[in-house]
Amino acid sequence: VVPMQNSDVFYKNKSLRPPSGILLSGPPGTGKTLLATSLASECNVPFLSIKPSMVEQKYFGESEKMVKAIFSFASKIQPCIIFIDEIDSMMRNRSDFEHASTYSIKTQFLQEIDRIENEGMRVVVVAATNNPHGLDKALYRRLPRSYTVDKPGVQARVDILKRLTANEQPPVKQPEIDWIAEQTDGLSGSDLKDVYKASAAVRNEFFSKQLLESGVISTSPGPIRRPHWDSAISKIRHTQRFS
Repeated sequence: VVPMQNSDVFYKNKSLRPPSGILLSGPPGTGKTLLATSLASECNVPFLSIKPSMVEQKYFGESEKMVKAIFSFASKIQPCIIFIDEIDSMMRNRSDFEHASTYSIKTQFLQEIDRIENEGMRVVVVAATNNPHGLDKALYRRLPRSYTVDKPGVQARVDILKRLTANEQPPVKQPEIDWIAEQTDGLSGSDLKDVYKASAAVRNEFFSKQLLESGVISTSPGPIRRPHWDSAISKIRHTQRFS
């Protein structure tokens, strides 16, 4: 963050120049993409979000042109961050049986990252993957900084649940949040969001049923109770077993 905020100082001196690439790895739903967007926001620089589907073109040679265009545009708006999500789908280990077009895309991509380094461009490539072991070995040299974004611990789950339930009326009490955090061990931040949505949906179903039976209009569905949370957690864990 500091080098990007003070790029005139850090990029003029080679010994101060930050790495041109960062690799974020970890299980799905742990917030790798969110971390990258937060990084760009904190640095206050343009953020180019690239997905493999944007690069993969129908005709031979067009994909390489797209890769070149992305990095050329980044050089014009520097300092900036290029974020490549699910990079493993585009930069898997190369093999002798690989299609020529796929091999060419990888080569072009590696050359463009080298150009960032060689020309001292104020551009940082941030890549995210769920499968770091399947990446092309040549990519690791271009992305020298590697960080694992793991599943949240109990305190992190408490913080996430507080944020998710911030608008609940009446507010979810601290002992209840602590209990939910204990019950959701091994779930990612995205899973916790699904747990909250599912538990709220169960609560809302009971609320709708009461309205139908009583005919009395009420604006408050009441709190999300433990049976609602239990039902949602069981549902998410069951989904994970078969995913």
